[in-house]
Amino acid sequence: MFAVIGYGNALRRDDGAGLVLAQQMSDFLKQNDCDVLYLTTHQLTPELIYDLNAPKLEGVLFVDTRVGVVETAVAIEPVMREIHHPSVGHQMTPEIFLILLDGILGVKVKAWMVSVPGWDFEFGEVFSKKTQQALDDFLQHLGKHLSFCLMKKSVDHVA
Repeated sequence: MFAVIGYGNALRRDDGAGLVLAQQMSDFLKQNDCDVLYLTTHQLTPELIYDLNAPKLEGVLFVDTRVGVVETAVAIEPVMREIHHPSVGHQMTPEIFLILLDGILGVKVKAWMVSVPGWDFEFGEVFSKKTQQALDDFLQHLGKHLSFCLMKKSVDHVA
């Protein structure tokens, strides 16, 4: 099973793009016979780890919007269980989330950060043109982007 956690604020224009992409990714994986736990939230919080205490959890996909500067494409990067620059802030990072998941529940899984570039975080529900284009481009090739999830499923079925 894969957990897809989308977070952001749907009322702050591009900040809601991660939520939309998480829903699309979850739907795609389900249509391809993958077990999916789909969660949405405004931000990562420690209590969310208890939703991931599942025996068949194979991986977590964190989906959020990042401030777009130069890179205009959706990015997928592995999340490591290490902190290089610890800070005491109001936001929990995927790295800290994984450390808590392992430390409190003993759950060790692979994880990826899927980030959508965003430029407009004012109040509203419509994405900027650049963010919408990044989503459209990513969704056109969703199967390729999520092949690591689908390959795991096919290996399980062969065994």
